[in-house]
Amino acid sequence: MKTTILFQRHGEHRSQVLIPEDRGLCVEIGRQLASAGVKVDRMILSPLPRAVATALATCEGLGTADMPLALEPRMGDFKSDPRTPKEAVKALKAAAVANHGDDSDANMAKELISTTDLHDLLFKLAEEGAEALIKMATDHPGETILVISHGVARMEIVLRYLRDFRGTDLLQIADELIDRGQVVEVIFDVVLHHSYGFARFISAKPWTPPSTSKRRCM
Repeated sequence: MKTTILFQRHGEHRSQVLIPEDRGLCVEIGRQLASAGVKVDRMILSPLPRAVATALATCEGLGTADMPLALEPRMGDFKSDPRTPKEAVKALKAAAVANHGDDSDANMAKELISTTDLHDLLFKLAEEGAEALIKMATDHPGETILVISHGVARMEIVLRYLRDFRGTDLLQIADELIDRGQVVEVIFDVVLHHSYGFARFISAKPWTPPSTSKRRCM
């Protein structure tokens, strides 16, 4: 049995409030999903306000504004995790500025491997996030679940973990950054037995409306 997770990065924000352009983008993504015949059965998201705002905007486009939202801390932003060493985050940003000119997502992604004080946490976040997606798929076989999360050191490393990357290979994400608002379609095959179930990762690819260009596997 197949479970589909639509893994969406939150929209651009200012102080946790989506900027109008990205709120409109998320509404449009919801409309595109609905137009493509996608039926979302449930939504699970990071507890942070920008993720909640993204979920509400996407729900508006889907026409499912009354859908309940379930919060999942393992989908949260690494910088907001209480385990994150704050000095290491400062060092990451400083390295991005010094070596690439600013602390944009793309430039911070290039410095993850060199910021060794973050490695143990990032490896743990990748494992926890992958386990969360597997549990969602196992608990809701056959469903389509919209999951809202964060980029740079959450979604990308979780997807690499599912694809069996480990150690510093998990952090080679500079060429795999997920744009704000973008949806990645993650497919699991769920096997159900009398007393338990198990979800096996099959694939992940950017979701695009059926009429657009061919998708590429991640």
